[in-house]
Amino acid sequence: MNMRSFLSRFFSIMCILAMLTVSAAAQEEAAVVRVGERTFLRGEVQRYFDQMIGMFEQSGAELTASDALTLRENIISGFVTTGVMQNKFHEFGLDVFTDEDNARIDELTDTLYAQTRALCVAQVAKEYGKTEQEAERYADRFMELNGYTRGYMRSQALSSFMEEKLLDHVAGDLKPLTDEEVEAYYQENLVEPSRQLYGDDIATFETEVLYGGQVSYYLPEGYRYIRQLLLPAPEDIAKQLADNQTAREAAEERIQTAVNRLDGALEEDAAEANREFNAAQKEYEALELEHEAIITRMMEHYSAEMASIREALAQGESFTDIAARYTGEG
Repeated sequence: MNMRSFLSRFFSIMCILAMLTVSAAAQEEAAVVRVGERTFLRGEVQRYFDQMIGMFEQSGAELTASDALTLRENIISGFVTTGVMQNKFHEFGLDVFTDEDNARIDELTDTLYAQTRALCVAQVAKEYGKTEQEAERYADRFMELNGYTRGYMRSQALSSFMEEKLLDHVAGDLKPLTDEEVEAYYQENLVEPSRQLYGDDIATFETEVLYGGQVSYYLPEGYRYIRQLLLPAPEDIAKQLADNQTAREAAEERIQTAVNRLDGALEEDAAEANREFNAAQKEYEALELEHEAIITRMMEHYSAEMASIREALAQGESFTDIAARYTGEG
C-alpha cells in the first residue's frame, strides 16, 4: 500500500479529534478552520499535524512532500468533521450531560487509559529490555512524558461519547435493515454498475480488475472467485517438521564447515575434514528421508480431512460453515 492510500485509510477510520481548551492568549491566533460556531486556531491544528508527523517518523515510514500535503489535507478534513459534529451536538441540545452521561465518560476514560497503559508497558519492556514487572513501574511516568495523561484520555473519551450520543440521537430509532433489503441494495448499487461495466467487455474486466486491482462486484461468465481453506497440520506432525528442519539446517552448517576446511587444508587436516563432511552428509540424507516420511504422513492426514470436507459438502453443509470449524470463526 502506498503512503497516499495509507493516509487516506488511516484518516477514514481515525476517531473524531478531541475538543481542546483554548486559552485567552490563544484567541489571538489566526483561525485556520471555521465550521459554523466552532473555530480551530492555527496552534492546535499545527500541534496535531506535528504529532502525526512524529508518529510516522517513529514508525519508520518515508514521508514525502506529497505525503505531507495529503496528511495536512486529511487533518483539515478531520477538524471539519469535528466542527460539524460539535455544532450538531449543540444544535440538538445534547451538550447538557446527565449523571449517567458523566458515568459513561468516566468508564470510557478508564478503558482508554488501561488500554494505553498496557501498550506502554509492552513498549517499555521491548525498547528498554525490561521485564513486564519492571516496565509496570515505569509505565505511568512514560505515559506522562508522552502526553497520555488522564486529562488527555478524558478528552478522547469525551469525543467518543459525543459521537455515540449524536449517532444514537439521529439514528437510534431507525429500524434495522432486513436481509432482503441489504441484498436488494447490494444488487442495485454494487452488482448492477459492475455488470454494466464488464458484462459485455471481458477485455476491460481483465485489464482493470484482474490486472489493475479495480474492484468489481460482478464476475462475467467464465470467471469465479476462489475461496481457499488452509488446513492446519496436526500439532505432532508440525513439531516433527520443525525439529527436522532445525536438524537439517545444523547438518548443512557442518557440511559447509567441512567444505571450508577442505579448501587448501593440509593432508592430515583434509582427512579429518573429509570424515566430518561424510558424516554430516550421511546425517543430512537420513534427515531428508525422515522429512519425506513426515510429509507422507501429513498428506495422509490431509487426504482424510479433504474426504470428510467433500462428504460434508455433498450432504448440503455450506463451505462457510465448514471453514468456520477450522478458523474458529462464526
